[in-house]
Amino acid sequence: MTTSSHQTCPQCSALLLPSDGYTVWCQQCSWNLQPAQIDVPDTLINRLHLRFGDRLSKRLFDELLASPNLRLGWPNAWMIAGELVHQWVVNQYRDMMYA
Repeated sequence: MTTSSHQTCPQCSALLLPSDGYTVWCQQCSWNLQPAQIDVPDTLINRLHLRFGDRLSKRLFDELLASPNLRLGWPNAWMIAGELVHQWVVNQYRDMMYA
């Protein structure tokens, strides 16, 4: 649910602020704070995809940390941070799939 006009919360009648491009939620009672769960089919392909992506991601991260030329400059820090975010997203997806 996205909108650009003012609405009221269906649970507590508080004013909902406009948020173009974002899900509308209530700051007073936390209505609509949790996004809708996506029903992901538990198929062999999805499980293989997650496992393969996890292995490749871990291998890349391990290679980066083991590199003798690793310097802790901004480019490498951004790459390490990106890998950590990627791992977090993969774990969230896995949790959602097997919840």
